[in-house]
Amino acid sequence: QEFTYFDSWHPATDGLGHSLNVIDIDANLDAWNQSTQWAESNLVGGSPGFTDGGPPPGGLQRPGDLNQDNNLDIGDAVRLLLAIYRGEDVTLPCEGATIQDGNNVAVADFNGDSSVDNSDVIGMLNFLYLDGPAHDGGLNCIRLDGCESTCSS
Repeated sequence: QEFTYFDSWHPATDGLGHSLNVIDIDANLDAWNQSTQWAESNLVGGSPGFTDGGPPPGGLQRPGDLNQDNNLDIGDAVRLLLAIYRGEDVTLPCEGATIQDGNNVAVADFNGDSSVDNSDVIGMLNFLYLDGPAHDGGLNCIRLDGCESTCSS
């Protein structure tokens, strides 16, 4: 998408603490070039990327990042093995008692079969060391209910 906007449309968004929010994200792209398609946020401090209600619930997680260091590496494969075989003894990325509970599955289910097992460990190792396919959820941060935010870009 490419569009043009001007500071004069909504002066409070030009360094005075409010963000410039699009009104209708489904509008024709030509409309995005018009001041009527934009409004200043109601919140001082702005709300870039979100409605004025603030960010949606849940935290940002990197798919596959089981050790919560914002990287996908061998430590995540080890953590996944521990979660599968030692259960509740392992700190999990999201709410739930086991790796199979809540959105722990969304973080750990590397191959996208809705289950967390050895095939996910193999998929992760294949990705890390043999240029295999990435996590079914992608490589970018995703927002998941019941999880803390540990992911950044």
